[in-house]
Parts: sequence; structure tokens; C-alpha cells
Amino acid sequence: SDDERLGVKTRERKVCAPSAFDYTEIRTAPGGWESSMFLAFVLQIFLSELLGVPASVETSDADSALSFYDPDMAFPYPSVLYPFEALERAHHSPGADCSDALSRGESCAHAMPEVWNGQQKTWTE
Repeated sequence: SDDERLGVKTRERKVCAPSAFDYTEIRTAPGGWESSMFLAFVLQIFLSELLGVPASVETSDADSALSFYDPDMAFPYPSVLYPFEALERAHHSPGADCSDALSRGESCAHAMPEVWNGQQKTWTE
């Protein structure tokens, strides 16, 4: 989880209910603009609260975390506008589990909530 990656002590972490679907985590990777970040928040809420699937938001920066549930309401912009490499990492990870990539400080994500038309050639290749 982002708490573990950022070194938040165990006693400071929130306790999450285990997933009934046995998912480790689904990570969304927004672009570096606000509408994409808000869509990532909507996905985080939908996945975690309605479906019971652990969900987090990828910022492509090992030192920052973006979460709707952040008690400090931090709003760091992702460091990569279109993190296609993060999507490839999740796709090629066994079971699409991002934990190995995250432990190496690499970005990893399963979905990008918004891609603009100018990127069509990149995301169709």
C-alpha cells in the first residue's frame, strides 16, 4: 500500500477490510491534470467502497501519494503526464501484482482514467 511505501508507521495506518475478491490492489494512474486526478478519486471510491477492492492512485513518484482518503488532503500532481510504462509494468507482472515494482521504486498501474486524443498513436501501439 502507499502507507507502507512511504514509511507510515503501522499504528498510524488505517485498517482496511480484506477484499472478498482476493485482489491485492488496483492502481489507477491519472495524468497530470485535475480532471484526470478527480476521475482517479472516483475510481478509488467506487472500487474500495462499493466493490470492496483495495484501490490506490499512482503518482509515478515514490515520494508522494495521492489519495481521496488522505487526512491532510495533499494534492500532489503526478510526475508523468501519461504513465504508459506503469501500465506495461502491471500488465507484465505475475498476477498483475504491483508490489515488486513498487518495492523497487517503480511506478505501476492497472488503469489510466483519461487519455486525450493527441495521445492516440501512443496508446494504440
